[in-house]
Amino acid sequence: MRYLSIYNKLRKDILEGIYPPSAQLPHLTQLALTLCCSRGTIKRAIRLLQEEGLVVGIRSKGTFVRHGTALLPALQPLKNRFGVLVLSLFSSLAGSYYQYIFKGIEHVANKTKSHLYIIRTRNKTIQEIYQEIHALGITALITVELDDRPLRREIERLRIPIVHADLFDAYSKKHMVLPNNIQGGELAVKKLFEKGHRRFLFLHPYHTYSRVFNRANIMRWKGSSEAAKKLNCVCLWKKVALRVHEEPVVAISRILEKHSHCKGIIVPDSDLLQIVKDVLLEKAPTEAAAYDVVAFSQQEQPTLIHQKPVWYCTWNAEYMGRLAAEIALGKTEKAPRVQYLPMYLTTRV
Repeated sequence: MRYLSIYNKLRKDILEGIYPPSAQLPHLTQLALTLCCSRGTIKRAIRLLQEEGLVVGIRSKGTFVRHGTALLPALQPLKNRFGVLVLSLFSSLAGSYYQYIFKGIEHVANKTKSHLYIIRTRNKTIQEIYQEIHALGITALITVELDDRPLRREIERLRIPIVHADLFDAYSKKHMVLPNNIQGGELAVKKLFEKGHRRFLFLHPYHTYSRVFNRANIMRWKGSSEAAKKLNCVCLWKKVALRVHEEPVVAISRILEKHSHCKGIIVPDSDLLQIVKDVLLEKAPTEAAAYDVVAFSQQEQPTLIHQKPVWYCTWNAEYMGRLAAEIALGKTEKAPRVQYLPMYLTTRV
């Protein structure tokens, strides 16, 4: 990968004093001509130097070497470099809970004076990912919801500490940090029980072309069904097929009509929540008021159905990132292979 070799060359020149502190790097166009590459490649290399704290960009003036870079290798040794493996850049996920995961990781990186690099996997071969990890000197790795099983298996061949921040246990032998989905299912049923419900609907979405259920949702169902049995209540599992030829709104409307005696609804998927909301909004306010909804979601804004709030079953994503980073850097002694994060209920109101 061309930009990594340019990054390593510029980094070496800075640390060896070819570009001393306060010196201005050549213009992007000049560097591109000298190194026989595009301006975009130079920009990617300089971005890595900026993330490492070696250079700083000043608008309308250029890129300059920061003071104290000669001491950088001693202050920030190679062992304090770790990467975050994601499908896409966090900047494209602004406002989502991924940002909070990264915020927790960044907190640990700043606290331990570690270098932090984000490595995208989209449209890259495993060889390209390996090359990027080795070129950056990554010695600890965090993956965030890496659903690609073949890629996960290949990544785990690396002989460095690896921690998966995920929604469910993917049968990995590496450390994992994930929400306690079974406990979340129990919380959902107990909340609906407090609201006076004794019969619940657990709406489980799936795609007909794959017929594969989300393992996190299966764990949530397990917690819900076990809690319902303990309370002598009934919890019904109802599949919602996301077909091409049928709107999910129609499917959910049919389920609610067939099981009209079930007014407590558990929605294990945030994408399905909007559909459930649309169905209930079509009902008269007095009829919709009889329903209570608990959804597994990381949404920051409240969801109101005829002025009645939906309960969110959620977890602390920032703590998730912080814990994953601490385990990756060996800051947590004798950490169990799987760390379950407690879930809690909120309306965001």
